[in-house]
Amino acid sequence: MHPDPDRLVENVKQLRRQLDIPKEISIVKDYISKEIRIFTDAGRAQRPLLICEKGEPLIKRTHIHKLEKSLLNFEDLLKNGLVEFLDVEEEETATIAMFVDEVGKN
Repeated sequence: MHPDPDRLVENVKQLRRQLDIPKEISIVKDYISKEIRIFTDAGRAQRPLLICEKGEPLIKRTHIHKLEKSLLNFEDLLKNGLVEFLDVEEEETATIAMFVDEVGKN
């Protein structure tokens, strides 16, 4: 039981994005069964996705240029909260665009 489940989910996601908790932890709010599921087991398939807020990717051209020049690496993108790993359970409740120009549409 939790008085504000939406806030709980957002707080856990924020902690994961800041790497204050392991990046492999997954949290899913199931609206139908009215439960929150947190997965911490090893071996789940996950994929990295760019984080978007307010219809815009957080990663910018300056980050891409720094990656190309090896001034940043993938771990830096994780530490800066620009990329996160999602597993299959979490992907089912996420809105995912296949291309950057689709971000922010609908």
